[in-house]
Amino acid sequence: MITVAPIDATRQARLASGMNGGILGAVIVAGIDAAADNSKNDWRYPVAKVVLEADAPSGR
Repeated sequence: MITVAPIDATRQARLASGMNGGILGAVIVAGIDAAADNSKNDWRYPVAKVVLEADAPSGR
């Protein structure tokens, strides 16, 4: 069993674009993010990888 939490894809993309602008870009984008209406953001689930393993032989 695996449990994943949704992520705010809009906010993540917004903050990632600010990192490309250096410290000043990050500060500006952080201010914009704080003032943004995050209720309309796009939420997604991250990719979940599940690995199934075979049971050990029972010896029958």
